Amino acid sequence: MLSKSRLPLLLMLMLGLSAGIACAETATGFSAQIRPDDRASSGIGHLTIAQVGALDALIQRDIDAAVAGKTVAFAKTFTERRTLEERQQAGIEQLSGSERDRLDVLVASAIANRPGLTYVYAQPPASSPSDHILSDRTSAIVHGEVSLFVGGGSGGRSWYGASVETAITDPSRHFTVIVGASEVKGRGVRPCYYDGRLW
Repeated sequence: MLSKSRLPLLLMLMLGLSAGIACAETATGFSAQIRPDDRASSGIGHLTIAQVGALDALIQRDIDAAVAGKTVAFAKTFTERRTLEERQQAGIEQLSGSERDRLDVLVASAIANRPGLTYVYAQPPASSPSDHILSDRTSAIVHGEVSLFVGGGSGGRSWYGASVETAITDPSRHFTVIVGASEVKGRGVRPCYYDGRLW
């Protein structure tokens, strides 16, 4: 049985041991791994020990979720993903707007650059000759065109006609042949040829 004189000493030892364990846990958390200037700019420096512990736990939960989901980012920021109760427990509610923005950036960086994360850069597949826009074909290419037209003018004049054109290109021999024909019929229209006289 402990004497009354030793009881306060034992309580002090227990409290010291608990504080030491809490500090050891905190030392491995997010807040202990960032630089002092980042602690200050994010507002973590003026949070209580309990708030820092709650904040580290929330950040670690997000990192674990990112690992499980094999992702490096979330749709919303860290502070936007928190409930009101979580923000109050972690001291986020008492941070200024700029401090919250800095905290979001730091947490996003911790998630994207977490230990053990590797990036694999895949080489694009080699393109096949069929993927090329240009063609090296050497066979003949045939194009064609057919036109129909009709017209009219004063004095009862009218005409109509048709034309056809075919083009054959041989890339291997480097030549193109174009053949065309047209015919026009009409009423009250002078012939389209020049006989040396002025009309």
